[in-house]
Amino acid sequence: MIMKKTLGILLAVCFLMSVTVAAVSAGEVKPIEKNGYGKNGYDKNGFEKNGFDKNGRDKNGFDREGRDKYGFDKRGFDKFGHKRGFEQKRFEKGHFEFKKFRHDGFRNHKKYSWYTVKKIWIPGHWIVIR
Repeated sequence: MIMKKTLGILLAVCFLMSVTVAAVSAGEVKPIEKNGYGKNGYDKNGFEKNGFDKNGRDKNGFDREGRDKYGFDKRGFDKFGHKRGFEQKRFEKGHFEFKKFRHDGFRNHKKYSWYTVKKIWIPGHWIVIR
């Protein structure tokens, strides 16, 4: 009998908590005016009357100057006239570098490591400047 009362009280408390959470999460409904734009000047999708959102981009992601977030226009050119994917390159001559090498070994059932430094030749190659 005591168990039934305890479960009944627990069930009632859980019900009250769920109703309270549902009422709090419902929140306030933002009114939309007759013309479809709210008090702040944005429609339900977040766009102004002129077709741009609050970040200054249209529905395709282009800003007011017609450029995307990477600075390219709809044809794929930046403000300098370079096509998308344009990369400036320069040639780096061959040179010597010092490189650290790790060596592993086993002795007396234990693993140990030692390092050596070697001078290696890096042949000439092209570098992309971004």
